[in-house]
Amino acid sequence: MARIQVEGNGRASAAPDEINLQLTVGSVGTEYGEVIEAQDRKVRLLKDAFVACGLDRSAIKTEDFKVMVDRRYEENNSEVFIGYRGIHELTFCFPLDRPLLNALLAECPGSEATPDIAISFQVSNSEALQKIALEDAFAAARKSAEILARSSGCTLGDLVEVLYGERKHLTTMTYRVNQDWGQFDYCKLSYADEIEPEAIETSEKVSVTWELRP
Repeated sequence: MARIQVEGNGRASAAPDEINLQLTVGSVGTEYGEVIEAQDRKVRLLKDAFVACGLDRSAIKTEDFKVMVDRRYEENNSEVFIGYRGIHELTFCFPLDRPLLNALLAECPGSEATPDIAISFQVSNSEALQKIALEDAFAAARKSAEILARSSGCTLGDLVEVLYGERKHLTTMTYRVNQDWGQFDYCKLSYADEIEPEAIETSEKVSVTWELRP
C-alpha cells in the first residue's frame, strides 16, 4: 500500500511570567586571599540587601565562582603579573514582579558589590507551551497530508509512524546592565518600568507517515 510522509512545524508563544536575574560580582587585588575575602564580603552584602527586599536567601544560587591570575603581556612576549581577578556569578528566579525587580536593581549600585546584571524572562509552565507547539506541528502535518492525498485522488489511511524532530529551546531577550565593577554609581528606581519583554516562543517539528487509500 502506498504511503505519504509529511513534516509539520508548530509554534507557540506566551507572555513571560518569571524573571531570571543573573549577577556577576567581580573583585581585583594583588593578593589571592584579599580577592577571596572581597568576593565573600560583596556577595554577603548583596544577599543581605536582597533579603531585605523580600527575596528568599536560599533562592540565590551560585552559578560560577573562580579566581584567575591577571597578566599583562609585553612586546617581548614576557608576562607581567598584575594580580588576581575574582568572579562570582549569582542567579535566581522569581515571578514577574516589577516593583520587586526595581527594588533589587536599586540595591545593586548602592552596595559595595556593584554587579554586572543580566535580566531574562521565561514562562513558568514551559512544558504546556511546548505541548501546544507539538500539537500544532502534528495538526499542520495532517493538514498538508490531507491536501496531498486529495490531490492524488486518495484519502488518508492508518497512521504508520511519527518521528519527533529537534526541539527548539524557549527563547527571549536578555537585558544587560554593565556596571564596570564600581564605576556605575546610580540606578533609576523605575529602571524595570522601561523594560517590556518579548513573548516567549518555542517551536516543534514532527514527521508523520500515513497509509494512502484509493
